[in-house]
Parts: sequence; C-alpha cells; structure tokens
Amino acid sequence: RAFCDRVKCSSLWLSMGIDLKGAISSLLERGIGAKAFPGAVAAVVLGDEVTVAAAGDAQVFPVKREMATSTPFDLASLTKVIVTTTLLMKSVERGLIDLWDPVSDYVDFAGQARVINLANHSSGLPAWVNLQSFGNVEAAAKFIAGIRGFEPGQEELYSDLGFILLGYIIERVNGKGLRQLAQEEIFDPLNMRGSCFSPCEGAASTEVVDGKAITGVVHDENARALGGVCGHAGAFSTAADLAAFASALLRGRLLSKSSIEVMTDKANAVKGGNHAVGWQVITEKVPPWAGSLLSGRAFGHTGFTGTSIWIDPEMDAAGILLTNAVHYGRGRDINPYRRAFADIVASARSSSRVRRSPFPRPSRAFPARPSPPRGNGRSGPLSRSPPSS
Repeated sequence: RAFCDRVKCSSLWLSMGIDLKGAISSLLERGIGAKAFPGAVAAVVLGDEVTVAAAGDAQVFPVKREMATSTPFDLASLTKVIVTTTLLMKSVERGLIDLWDPVSDYVDFAGQARVINLANHSSGLPAWVNLQSFGNVEAAAKFIAGIRGFEPGQEELYSDLGFILLGYIIERVNGKGLRQLAQEEIFDPLNMRGSCFSPCEGAASTEVVDGKAITGVVHDENARALGGVCGHAGAFSTAADLAAFASALLRGRLLSKSSIEVMTDKANAVKGGNHAVGWQVITEKVPPWAGSLLSGRAFGHTGFTGTSIWIDPEMDAAGILLTNAVHYGRGRDINPYRRAFADIVASARSSSRVRRSPFPRPSRAFPARPSPPRGNGRSGPLSRSPPSS
C-alpha cells in the first residue's frame, strides 16, 4: 500500500540511476511487515526537490485508519529542535538571550548552568521528573529551577527538564507563549499548515492506554498534564512541513548562517556527548539517525513516538522519517530503519546532480566546555567572543 506523492515534479529519478522512491517504499513496507511500526511517512529533500512517501496505517487499534502523506504526527522530542531550539536562536539573534549567560539571569535558578548547558543537555538537571501535579508550565519550570544537579558542562545527560525550563525562558523574554511564537516565527512563515501544538486533528495515533488510542493530543505525560505546549514535547507536524523546515535551514531562510553554525558546531557538545545547541551532531557518539554515509556536518534528532529528522548541509539533503511506532507499545527499536533510511537517501544524493548547499564549512565557534559564568550582557554569542577558559 505504499505510495508516493511528488511535491515538485522533476525528472530526478531518471537522472539518478537509483530508484529512491522504490527503495524507501520497500524499507517502509519491511518495517510494517516486521511490526516495527504500523505506518510511516518519509520525506526526502535533495537540493530543491522534495518527495514524500507514505505506507501502512495511522491507527490499528481499536480500528484501522490508513496513513496518508498529509497525516500529522506527534513529534515528541523533535519539538526540542524544530520549535524550541529555533526560537532560542531567534531570541539570540534579537539580543534577548545570550547562550553564555547564567540561567539565573533569566529565572531564579539553584545551579550554576549557563543557557547553553540547557541546550546541550549538560546543565546538571536530571533526565526526567514526574511533573503531572503542577498543572502548568510556569509552576513546573519554577520547580525545575530549584533542582540542584551535578556540576554543569561536565557530562551530557539528556534532559526533558532542561528543555521545559528553556521553553519557559523563551516565553518570558519574548512576552509570548510557545504556541504563538511557533506559529508566528516558524509555521506561518514557512507555510507549515499541517503543524501546530497539541491538540491536532487527524494525527497518527500513538500509544493505546486502557483500550483507547491516544490521538491528536500529546503522548508525553508531563507535556499533556502541563497543557500540551512545552519546550520538550507537544508539537505536531507532517513530513512535508518538516521538509519545508529543513529546506529553509539549508537555504538560510529561517535562521542566519551564523546561527546555524553555532547551533550545529560540534565544539558546543561536551566531551562524550553529541548534542550541540539542541541538535545532535556526529561525534564519536554516533546518533541513531545517522547511518554510515552522511557527512560529518549532518545534524538531526529523534522523538520517542517514532519520529526522526536529519539535515546534511554538505550533501544539501535532508531526511524525515515519521512513524507511529509507539502505537504498538513502548520499547520497540526502530533505529535500524532510521539508519537504513539515511543510507538510502545519502546514496541517492551521491548519485544525483542536484546542486550543493551554498553554506561554507563552519568555523569553530565556541570551546567544547563552557567556563564559569561571567557577565550579564545581552549582546548574544554571535557578536562577542566566548569566555576564555
């Protein structure tokens, strides 16, 4: 039942010598047959060409509902990069946030972390705490800010809490909520009409709880209890919309080139980690979306519900693989399909003649480990040198 819609008609498949459409469809069908996921939508960006393919079902329990290329998905932790990291860098560009400022410059914070430590998961905050009793993001953020964790900047510990706090800071400095900011700054400018925060009509179903499939509301329990709009989860989108997002980053239409360099600079990941500013990058700790053939400049992220995205400026390519794997239950390993998808697209890219990205190779923007906090400036890291060690 796999099918493909061409967002832009071209003779790309003929010039490639590689049946990209067939290879992706075959991969999706294999995953469905192995019950890795009930259905999936994949999008490929090669230069200016975008193709979207769908297969399987958007819902299996209690009744079947067929997948379409336009089906929205609960992005889960892709919210961290698509929404929160993008809004963070926009706030930096406007001088509202400095990545090198102490978090305590923005909220009453118990630790010594800088803003960048929240973004690269080295703030010292724990990975997860049950926040469902707080009822709203502000109350939860104030609780998180009072947690004393390990020394910041020393190791990576992937933390939802850090991004909930980061989202709250972004709201405070901009004077608007994340839902409004995402709509005005990302979704509307890029014509991402299938993107929104929870609730979302027509979305692929996620987990089945007490005989009912979670559909159209955020799967993450903390995000759902806090109102569905958080810095770590809550956004929904389609594969085609995420392809538009990836294309905008590749063309420098959403953020400045300097912001993208900072956001994806491996120097901003702590030793042993692979998160720069929000995004995962390819270090000695290879991310699960990377495959074997992407360039060293690729960056990406995954989401717990079964979603993933990667963008490779060197190849001028991007891949989006959205599945509702959690509909079959938690603990399913779909990383082999993520890696195979990346390798299929990278192989096609190397065989095509689509023009390369205009981005130069990035300079090394910041040292890997932030030194102790200094200064309260609001000029932003793009306009001043990082603190010396």
